[in-house]
Amino acid sequence: MPQTTTQAEIERLERTALAELTDLLSGAAVCRVPADRAVRAKHLEGRAAALADLRRALAEPDAQPAAVIDQVDARWSRGPGGPLWDAYRTGGRQVLAELADGAADR
Repeated sequence: MPQTTTQAEIERLERTALAELTDLLSGAAVCRVPADRAVRAKHLEGRAAALADLRRALAEPDAQPAAVIDQVDARWSRGPGGPLWDAYRTGGRQVLAELADGAADR
């Protein structure tokens, strides 16, 4: 992750994911979302959760951004299976990859 990627940028991305999720849910709990929206909801939820994990990890003293992204991604690369879990995990891993790719471009 580049030096220009800040906690504020990560928080903005997290808020955006949560706002999209809130709009999609229309007041329902994630577990009550109709099947046609459940995968998208879990994807957004995973995106927000991975960003929160990254934000917390970067707040640690001496955190090295590129190493932290790798560590968070490693945690997100494993877990239960199934369509909703896969959507959740994919949402998280995609945003981490986007941040890592952005670092490579700068």
